[in-house]
Amino acid sequence: MNQQSSCRRTFGYRDFDSNVLASSYPRQCPVNGCLAELSSIPSGRNSFPYCADHGLRLHQNTFVYFNGPDKPQVDKARLRNFIYAPEFVARHVLDSQNKAESHRLGYEMSEDALSWNVFVAFLIANNLQSLVTWLTGQIVKDHVELYLWGSSVDIENMKSSPFAPMNEVRKTLEPDIKRFPTEPDIMLIIPGKLIVCIEAKFASGNPVAVSDLTIHGEKPKSTGDLVQRYLVSKGSWKNESKYIVREKITEPLHGQLFRNVVFAARMAELMGPQVEWHVVNLVSATQWQGKKTARGYSFDDPSERVRSYLAENYRNHFTSHYWETLYTQLVKGNPALFQLEEYFRNKSAHFRPAFNLVLSSKNQGNSE
Repeated sequence: MNQQSSCRRTFGYRDFDSNVLASSYPRQCPVNGCLAELSSIPSGRNSFPYCADHGLRLHQNTFVYFNGPDKPQVDKARLRNFIYAPEFVARHVLDSQNKAESHRLGYEMSEDALSWNVFVAFLIANNLQSLVTWLTGQIVKDHVELYLWGSSVDIENMKSSPFAPMNEVRKTLEPDIKRFPTEPDIMLIIPGKLIVCIEAKFASGNPVAVSDLTIHGEKPKSTGDLVQRYLVSKGSWKNESKYIVREKITEPLHGQLFRNVVFAARMAELMGPQVEWHVVNLVSATQWQGKKTARGYSFDDPSERVRSYLAENYRNHFTSHYWETLYTQLVKGNPALFQLEEYFRNKSAHFRPAFNLVLSSKNQGNSE
């Protein structure tokens, strides 16, 4: 049984045969014209069909890049999901202890790979200022630094280092959290002026608090435990009431976004007295369309819920946006982002177009 592949291609929805997907998937590889005999390879407790010609492990209605079981082959497979600076990813991301669930970087539905490709494209194009302006509404002309999963992305010098204020806040609020400490997906930083924390979603919803008991070493799950953990006892955080009205925190609480708000405000304080903060929820209108809230996850616009507990002067410090609108307003027709435009146009989700880029007037602009 062949468990290795030399394929290095990145696949988009145009590469897949819709007839195969409709009639013979996963018995047949969905890549256009592929007649390869599939083998079966184990993953966890299950086995999946595998096309060695194209290095694809075929799951139910999705795929994972797979070049073989050995470490170099696993790394090669995950890197196929990255169209920008893969050598930087190989050096600083694949084996980083700061990157949660790095084994998923080679999945078709990886929101981390999506985030990297979009934000690093803007970094390379020296165009992060336009992103900050669009996300926050603030005109930005200063140099912007990019951090992904808590670490800096310095492509030019091939260097990466953790964001010190984030680690300091973790020491204060999460000294005993071992499983997935709080880690903003993306941070855009103007030293001495601004920090923008972005919680990015692709097909998954925003986690909401549930009544489950807190497990030692993990972040709390219930509303009460989240408030107790991140706001601690009333008065312990001197500036809490400046940003958050504790009494207005009600269910359903978007736990991940709540943690981002607390971390953003506290990191800004550590960065300097004049530093402002902003939190963004970046989601897909296409992937969220028609999805209903289920236990533990919400696909509704969180803006009203989050702003309800922010102090009046800080309600506009949270915004929600669509990937599709980012494309329409910042990427489409921008010659410096030609490769990113093609990525958006061909990106797949469950083998189909990931984004409906012909947005209705309802979805133009923010998702607020």
